[in-house]
Amino acid sequence: MAIIPVKITELRWETPTVRGLKLDLQGQEFIYKAGQWIDCYADIDGVRSIVGYSLASTPTQKGYIELAVKQGDNPVTEYIHTGAKVGDTLYVDGGQGEIFYEAGMGSKVVLAAAGIGVAPLMGMVRYIVEATDAEVTLFQSASTRDELVFYDEMKRLSENPRVRYYPFVTREAPGEGVE
Repeated sequence: MAIIPVKITELRWETPTVRGLKLDLQGQEFIYKAGQWIDCYADIDGVRSIVGYSLASTPTQKGYIELAVKQGDNPVTEYIHTGAKVGDTLYVDGGQGEIFYEAGMGSKVVLAAAGIGVAPLMGMVRYIVEATDAEVTLFQSASTRDELVFYDEMKRLSENPRVRYYPFVTREAPGEGVE
């Protein structure tokens, strides 16, 4: 797949250490499956840097893709956390990877993730809810309640009888809605 330019249209803090991005595909075709990952490139100080990120969006969401980026020491990741602005251009190619979900792959899907590993699974959950009649259960673990990426959205989605959500924390006492 060719490398294509995308525009940052939304930057938000998903957790204290995870930045959410919405990237406009600018009318370009971008083919991927729920749960796959992409290569993401940024031109930083005249040098093109690359890193792989899992897609949190679904193929049913047309015109844009979404990422959740945990703090780290990769130049692209540092840029996203400290220098990126709405309107900036990044470059992507993908989707890649053999772990994904497509309609018909199963009617009862169980997913488990820790930390930022929930990003590709969020793409799968969203896809299952939007495009299938399957049931999905997500077990999610994070060190603290504040680090449960997509917690609020998953709580809303779990109001759907086809969605079950079990969040867990490992470094603090459980709170309301968290084991």
